[in-house]
Amino acid sequence: MQRCILARVVNSLPSSLHGITSNNDSKHKVFFPLRQAVAEPSVDTNTEAYRHLAHELSLLSQEEFGRRLYRFSRTNFDPTQTTVVHALVSELISRRVQEVSIKCVREYAHLAHVAKLHKLCLDVYFARANLTTIGSVTENNDTKVGDFAVPDFVVDSAYALCSTSDLIRLASYCVKHLQQVPSLGWEVMSAFSLVRAFWRCICVASIHGRQQDAEYKQALKDASYIYDEYMELVYPDAYKELTTQDAIRTVQRFVQYASSADEGEMLFFRFCLQKGFLRRPRDTTRGEGDDGFGMNAGATVEGGKISEEQWFYASLIATCRVGNHVDSALRYFDDIGSYLGIVQVSCNDLLHSCSRKIRQDDPKRPEAAIGSRDRKSMEKVSEYLIFQLLNVLQIAKENGKIVFIARAMLRDGVQLGISVWSIVLIAAGETRAADLALAAFTQAKDALGDGSHALDRRGNEYLLQTAINALSRCQVPRFEEEYLQPCHDQQLMHCTNEFYFCALLQHAHNSMDPANGAEEVLRRMKEKGTPLTTRIISRLMKIYLRIESPKLLELYQHATQQLGTFRSSWLDELLLWADRRRYELTHGERKYILDEVQRVHGIKGTQGDLGGLRTQYALLKYDYEYSPLEVFASTSYPPETEPTILDSRVHFLLKHPHCVAHNIEKWRNGCTFWINNTVGDEEKAQRFLRLSLLTNEGATTTNGEIKPEEFRLYMGRMLEALQKSNNCVV
Repeated sequence: MQRCILARVVNSLPSSLHGITSNNDSKHKVFFPLRQAVAEPSVDTNTEAYRHLAHELSLLSQEEFGRRLYRFSRTNFDPTQTTVVHALVSELISRRVQEVSIKCVREYAHLAHVAKLHKLCLDVYFARANLTTIGSVTENNDTKVGDFAVPDFVVDSAYALCSTSDLIRLASYCVKHLQQVPSLGWEVMSAFSLVRAFWRCICVASIHGRQQDAEYKQALKDASYIYDEYMELVYPDAYKELTTQDAIRTVQRFVQYASSADEGEMLFFRFCLQKGFLRRPRDTTRGEGDDGFGMNAGATVEGGKISEEQWFYASLIATCRVGNHVDSALRYFDDIGSYLGIVQVSCNDLLHSCSRKIRQDDPKRPEAAIGSRDRKSMEKVSEYLIFQLLNVLQIAKENGKIVFIARAMLRDGVQLGISVWSIVLIAAGETRAADLALAAFTQAKDALGDGSHALDRRGNEYLLQTAINALSRCQVPRFEEEYLQPCHDQQLMHCTNEFYFCALLQHAHNSMDPANGAEEVLRRMKEKGTPLTTRIISRLMKIYLRIESPKLLELYQHATQQLGTFRSSWLDELLLWADRRRYELTHGERKYILDEVQRVHGIKGTQGDLGGLRTQYALLKYDYEYSPLEVFASTSYPPETEPTILDSRVHFLLKHPHCVAHNIEKWRNGCTFWINNTVGDEEKAQRFLRLSLLTNEGATTTNGEIKPEEFRLYMGRMLEALQKSNNCVV
């Protein structure tokens, strides 16, 4: 086999673990292991507050220490809680890593990863992994060994630190796990983490790719080491068909030319599936009596028992999340769906039982897996698989597909879990799918009425609150009388005044008369003495923005100055509100809003941190400095200075005019004719506007220099066309 130029050295360890020494003009240069520090949150552990917090955590019982996990959100983490998470994870490493359960350790490591405490995430995993001895493997204890395979977020934490040495170490853990416990079902996680470590090494190399320096070469050497030492050991057949150099070059193209901001994740894992570096469990040869559906073929996750086949496809679907690859995720689901007897969902077809014969390339399956025609098809799909698919659809804002799949599952009589409902109800509120919100409301209310255990009750209370929020968005009739008030009176959930009035404000926001609805809620709040909290202020800001009420500025000033609270979303809504009331603002109001933007984002931050609100900010600043309305009213002429519209489309036209220039000479010869002959002719004017959107010919010279007068005319007609297409810039 042809060997790669970046072949591993004779040493048993990769060069990143012991350094590289090169001789250049009799001077030795030693390159230490590749570990580039990332901008992790700074936590001062020497403060009195941190020491007091650490002492309190040391006094907690094991049960209470495990419950502290539920105080933090993994999907919408609050950066202000970073210090608390740091103290919790440090307490776990120093005193409790051997005492708590594997699940608790894994969830705390995930929490550290979400909080961007990547060094602590790796320390937690390695601390517990070192305690897992080979002797425990012989006991075939799934709790001790199988549950603690290398998770994907641990690999991503090593990548965030640009530590290829840790990536190699994690890859070695994956290989040991695949060799020692091949029947526990957790081998799917180890297989995915092994190839992920190889991919992340190449991602590290791409960071230094432009310099072509020692760190770049070192990262590629470490990637080739993982490929030659570990992937060859696990996948010998696939390794023989693809050389190390070809594999690295292929993955480099995925990473460098990925256009979906996922660093080629979906393309890489699809490539591994096609080349045999990821094997479907159905294609794996097992011993007698193991048909792929036994207890050893699956594992227990938060969604319940899941077969190895469904876990495999759930992991594939998860690789489509970052890049919003909805079509690929649906194709993966169709693949496992055809295996379970479900009709395709990517074409929005009904999810009914499928009587198609099993494909010829599938291994033997028990008759119970095929199912009869009258059996509910979606009952065979695990909650974990559905959750991964819905998670991809949620991030891609495919709410219609989420509603479609949820309705199909309910039609088949499947009772959705709380994790699945949390995604479905968000989509139901966005699409006004009241039937789904009512189904979740009924399920949670019945479960709480029957009297469940403490843990189940907490989950059902969360489901009931989420269902009420969705119902408030769906504009159901008699919302308070039939849904909100009965739950409050029967004490089915922990309903505070804040939650109660927030639900009423959300219901008023979607009503036909949001102004009177908000005033009625504020009157009732005043009667009960309920203060303005950040959640209530956020609801009121959205209502005032919708009706363009002048009270929005008063509410913002009251919240920031008197209450001392602030949310970045409030400033965004204030800018949108100011843009909609552009000619009704006073000079002082404009100055206050501009000062607030500079206070939050700084002078330089106004160019980038505002994002899509740069245009609104630029026009507001222009109105404040030049008062164009007053100047035009007094002189009948606009100000000589034109506004600087910080719009991405204008930036593209200014910086790259050659990218949209076509037939300059032809346009230059016919430009005056078209301009003079569009006056009074609507059809010609529309045709000219369409042409002006497609080209800027005449606005630039052959050297690419912008001609001011022609470009001003071109920009004016382009903005006019945008206004007519309801895509206004000003």
